[in-house]
Order: sequence, then structure tokens, then C-alpha cells
Amino acid sequence: MAAAGAIAAAIVYYFLLHGELKKRHEEAEDSRKLAAKRTSAWMEGDRLVAQNRGEEPIYNVIVFVGEIGDDFDASIDNLIRYRFSSIGPDDRRELPLRKSIERGTIPRDPDVAIEFTDCSGQHWRRESSGGLKEMQVRRPCG
Repeated sequence: MAAAGAIAAAIVYYFLLHGELKKRHEEAEDSRKLAAKRTSAWMEGDRLVAQNRGEEPIYNVIVFVGEIGDDFDASIDNLIRYRFSSIGPDDRRELPLRKSIERGTIPRDPDVAIEFTDCSGQHWRRESSGGLKEMQVRRPCG
């Protein structure tokens, strides 16, 4: 009887420990993605806005503007790129694009995506749909 109780206690302990380890892993993953989750770019009227609401700077920032659609990689060659070497914590950059829109080099209602590198060296892309994608390899920033 005592052996059965010990086995039951070990099983309960195993599942509690497994649950706690899983929770800690999820919290670490959320923390790792925090800077990326707080970074975005969009059009505000005729101004392009890139914003980092995180607590650390982001680097090698490229904002893509144009008709992106569902396949970013297929449209990359037709997009206009704006580069920022970095955007500081809780900082926002704006660029007026009125002349580019008036000339038709940028559509009146363009898609916007942003790629950047966080402080840990991880590369990210926030796509025009709002989705966040972790990237293993980063295209040149130039």
C-alpha cells in the first residue's frame, strides 16, 4: 500500500514539475519575443511610421512599402525600402511620403512591412498582415 502511494506521489510530482517547466519555457519564449511584438510600421495619412515600443533598441531596420500582398518574398523586388540604422527604446520615426504617393511610385494605400534585428541578434519581420515572423537569415540591409 505504501509503495502504491509513493508511486502515485511520484506521478503527481512528475506532472506538476512538467507543467512548471513548460510554463517557464513559455514565459522565456514570450520574453524573447517581447521586442519583436512591440515593433511595427504603418502608414498614417501620407507619413510612414516605424515604432519601437520595447525597452531595448532595435537595429538594421528596413521598412518596406508598396504592394506586398500575400507573398512577401515574391514582391520584394518591387518594394521601396527605407532604412534606419536603429530605433531606440520607446521611439518612433516618421517620414513624409506625400511626393512619392503623388508621383505614383508608392500606391495611395500601400502595404507596409518591417524587418529588424533585436538586441540578442535575432532577426524578425512584421508583415503587412500584422503577423510576426522569426527569420534565421537576414537579407543585406543596404
